[in-house]
Amino acid sequence: MLDTKHIINGYSLMVMERLEAGWDGYLLTFMYKPIKGSQQSVNRQMERELERVYAKSLTRIVKKPASQPLDMLPLWIACPDYPVPKGDEKRQSVRDVTVNDGRHMHAIAVVPPWSRVEEGLANHFDEKQSLYVTEDSTLWRIHAEPITHNPKRVNDYVLKALKRSRVGAEEVVILPRTRREVRKKPKK
Repeated sequence: MLDTKHIINGYSLMVMERLEAGWDGYLLTFMYKPIKGSQQSVNRQMERELERVYAKSLTRIVKKPASQPLDMLPLWIACPDYPVPKGDEKRQSVRDVTVNDGRHMHAIAVVPPWSRVEEGLANHFDEKQSLYVTEDSTLWRIHAEPITHNPKRVNDYVLKALKRSRVGAEEVVILPRTRREVRKKPKK
């Protein structure tokens, strides 16, 4: 069985290979509305929202994504996160640390150079927030920042809850899903 360090290094390698090939990298943060239910139910709803946003953005980034090989599609590596005490200069809002016990998601996203989103993913999410954050979704906001330097550090930041054993490797979400994963029928 792989240890956490090897898993994190593997994800970092996936990101670095794409960045070195000219892809653009982004740090994404997903904040949610209050979600009711068990911890497992909350986790699943957050994951579904992430998948929904990926799917919706995918058709704006790549023409005919279903006909593309998986390694030509945008890659998102997402991990749940929790607030940690910060110094006065980085005060978090009460809402961010209390809703869903502060649980939110971070993702490192790499987008191919042939992306149809000309304004970049950060500007796209900023300008089209209402396309992704709807009244009937559990998503409250999406924030995106371009990765301008030190992508390994950003990768470590995204996966810090995994590194600290706050979440398990099974809670890391890798998008796109493989064709086999997508075809699986949920157990009843």
